[in-house]
Amino acid sequence: SASASASASASASEAEQRRRKWRPVLGDTSAPMVGEFKYPVEKPLGPVVCSSRMVATQCPGVTKQVMRAGTGVVHPTERATCIVHYDMWQLNPSEQEVWSTRQEAEPHQVILGRIERDGKKKHHAGLTECLRTMLAGERALFHLPPSVCYGEEGH
Repeated sequence: SASASASASASASEAEQRRRKWRPVLGDTSAPMVGEFKYPVEKPLGPVVCSSRMVATQCPGVTKQVMRAGTGVVHPTERATCIVHYDMWQLNPSEQEVWSTRQEAEPHQVILGRIERDGKKKHHAGLTECLRTMLAGERALFHLPPSVCYGEEGH
């Protein structure tokens, strides 16, 4: 029937609009610069999705979405000390959480440009590359390729 196909088409269109809102693609300029974020209903422990514009960073393959604008005006420089909370998920079908500083209830201190052990966890180069793009108070969602994280094998 014509009404059933029109209804299915409208549902598909609404689903595509929701997908575009919550999972914008790189270069989609219709998305706002700062957007809302949420944990998906089907996966309440993450990873989060964000409605803001996805932009490329200077680090190859790394994209950023701003979830809350920062109040600072200067980006951190080499050897700057950043106090941060972060959550990391795998970008594969499992979307398994890799690490969250919130498990410890204490933010981590990261010195940009140094890959070191903080006594608990090794900070990888990808984290410092992300922090270089942020302002104080900013909350952002980054997508990083394995080459700047723990590698293809997860080491």
